[in-house]
Amino acid sequence: MNIRNVREGDFIRIAELAWKCKPMATERNSIYHLFTKFFSSTSFVAEEDQRIIGFLLGFISQDNPEEAYIHLLCVHPRFRRDGIASKLLKEFIETVKM
Repeated sequence: MNIRNVREGDFIRIAELAWKCKPMATERNSIYHLFTKFFSSTSFVAEEDQRIIGFLLGFISQDNPEEAYIHLLCVHPRFRRDGIASKLLKEFIETVKM
C-alpha cells in the first residue's frame, strides 16, 4: 500500500469511492476536483495495485495558517480495519505541521 498526494486526475476515482463510504455525505464531483487541483499538498490517497482504496481531503486555513482541517476521510469498506485511515491522518498531520 502506498500513500501519496492526490493528483488532479484522481478526482473521478475519489468521487466513485466516496459513494462507498456511507453514511458519509457525498459531494458533487466539482468538490473532489477542487481539492485535487488546489489542495493537493494537503490531500492524500492510499493506493494498492494502482487502485485508490482510501483518501483524505484536507486544507490549511487561509485566515489562520496554524489551523488545518480535514474535509473528508474515506476508506473502501473492504480495506477498513487495516490502519489505512490512521496512515492517511499521520501523513496529513506531518504535512501541516511543517
